Amino acid sequence: MSKATLMVRFKGPSDPTWIRRLAVYGTTGRVRSGFAEFEDPKTGQKSIEAIGENFPFEIRVEDGGTTCKPAGKKAADAEAKRLQIAAKLQARMQTKAAGLLVVVVRRRMDRKQAGTYIAS
Repeated sequence: MSKATLMVRFKGPSDPTWIRRLAVYGTTGRVRSGFAEFEDPKTGQKSIEAIGENFPFEIRVEDGGTTCKPAGKKAADAEAKRLQIAAKLQARMQTKAAGLLVVVVRRRMDRKQAGTYIAS
């Protein structure tokens, strides 16, 4: 099953490497900027910690493999992009279930292709 998950990418205070954690949603359903969800590996208990405002969001797309796509620093924009990617994934799954073939069209053409396209 394909899914798109909103992640926060940040550096820890004592660790110089980048860390990805789940973004936190508030009670209204909006993304809370500056917070990340952590899980204790021993107990499995989840906690929410403040990490700061200036960290970028990424969307983890699991569709056969796992890829991370940048989504910007604004929480609302990142959530809108996640919803757009999730809708595309859901549409692909529904077309496969219906037995239809999905063709992805390249939008960008070089000059040679454009000349052939215009001539036809």
